[in-house]
Parts: sequence; structure tokens; C-alpha cells
Amino acid sequence: MVYNHFRDPDVNAKTEIELLKQSCRLKHLNVDENITMIKNNHLAHIEKDLADVQNTQTRILTILEERLPVNKNKL
Repeated sequence: MVYNHFRDPDVNAKTEIELLKQSCRLKHLNVDENITMIKNNHLAHIEKDLADVQNTQTRILTILEERLPVNKNKL
């Protein structure tokens, strides 16, 4: 009786600790997966935005070259 009184809390605590460890591992894996997905998704969007900026810059440069007179006296 006295033995069970002291043993049962330890057994229950061990089970709870194992469940908490398992929960932490699963949450950590889930967070890692989400971070990887977010990083990959944002990277693709950033690359697309950079390509759009480069295309716009090229168009602006072309328009400026067509409309602005070229100073032929410059070397």
C-alpha cells in the first residue's frame, strides 16, 4: 500500500513526460516543415518579383534610349 502510494506518481509522471517528449518532437517536425515550405514559397515569389523588376527596368531603359537625344560629342 505505501509502496504503491509512492510508486504510482512516478509511473504517471514518466508516462506524461514521454507523451510530452513525443509531442515536442512532432511539433518540432511540423514547425520545420512549415518553415521550409514558407521559405521555398517566398523564394519563388521573390525571384518572380526580381524578374519583373528587371523586365520593367529594361523597358524603361529602351524608352529612354529612344526618346533622349544621344550626345555624340561625348567620348
